Amino acid sequence: MLELCGPADPHQLAAALYATGFSADVYRRAHKDLLAKCPDADSALTHFFRHGVPERRRFPIDLAAGPVRILHQLPVARPEYVMSLLAALTNAYTGTVHDPFDETVPQRLAVLTELRCIGCRPFLLVGDSHSNLYRRSSVRATEWLTPIHVLCSAGSAQGLVNPASRSGYGDRIRRLIARLEDIPEAASLPIMLQFGQVDAEFVYTFRRVRDHRDIFHMDDWEAFCCRSVDSYISFLCEVFHDSRRSDVVILSIFPPSLSDEKWAEGYINGHILSLEGPGNAEVMSRAIRQIEMPNLKTRTAMHAYYNTQLRAACVRHGFHFADGFSPFLGPGAVLAPSFVPTTKGLDHHLEFHPTAHPTQAILWQFIDIRGQI
Repeated sequence: MLELCGPADPHQLAAALYATGFSADVYRRAHKDLLAKCPDADSALTHFFRHGVPERRRFPIDLAAGPVRILHQLPVARPEYVMSLLAALTNAYTGTVHDPFDETVPQRLAVLTELRCIGCRPFLLVGDSHSNLYRRSSVRATEWLTPIHVLCSAGSAQGLVNPASRSGYGDRIRRLIARLEDIPEAASLPIMLQFGQVDAEFVYTFRRVRDHRDIFHMDDWEAFCCRSVDSYISFLCEVFHDSRRSDVVILSIFPPSLSDEKWAEGYINGHILSLEGPGNAEVMSRAIRQIEMPNLKTRTAMHAYYNTQLRAACVRHGFHFADGFSPFLGPGAVLAPSFVPTTKGLDHHLEFHPTAHPTQAILWQFIDIRGQI
């Protein structure tokens, strides 16, 4: 409903919204649940104002910067709602970039750069599936975050430096960053990377299975961490010149979320098996139950050790480091159950909505460090 925004003229707001490139019909067709709920464009528009904006629903849009600035200037009773509306539009526009070879990132950066003057704060986010938790378009007063997310699902930190890796993520990231060097709009773009969780939870375990190391030894784990972090930081130093590193933050890995009762089921991830393991889920399922697995408290300490090594490497080489580990700990120095209320230890990801506060705090902290962009 247009009155949610409290504009002097609701029709003026609708006209300004449509001028940005928004289409109620496109929005409706982008979501299966709306086909029955919203039989026409008017009902879809109402749904967008009521639900699409706060839910940050994604939909195809060719956003025009000029009309967005006009929309920002409309007289309204609830300016905080307009900021959420702008965040919803830019969030839909950036989407998730799976192939950084094309011109998608440069094109979007050009538009977002024109919106910096009204509070848009774009940042590049590159990482494995855990990085989805940082894909936030939160609003703070007169500013809003707009992530450009390059998703490297099941990507290993250690594998980035390997030119023969199955995923090819390292080469893709190299090419993307090199391309950004030639784009004026990207000169001071904040860049965040999150890798390592796949290494800590999957690669290490898969290699134990491969090498028939059934008994767990902490010193073996620590040696693996050092190799993984060394490879990761070597890749980062190759990709980012010294002068660019002040724009880059390396996000820590999260605490483990797989419970002691359900960890074996959680390790059978088809995509990760295809990239980092033997590929056969049934064989892995049997093998993984035959090795000694540390309990949750020990596994949490293992992740803490990985982060300690990563932080030290970032300090040595001039990268920012963000602690996305400590804020999620609860009683017993393990993951607080409030961050996995639905999955309850069966999934190796933390949940998106319960983690909003700590992840948004980390994002804004880095944006503030970077200063006015």
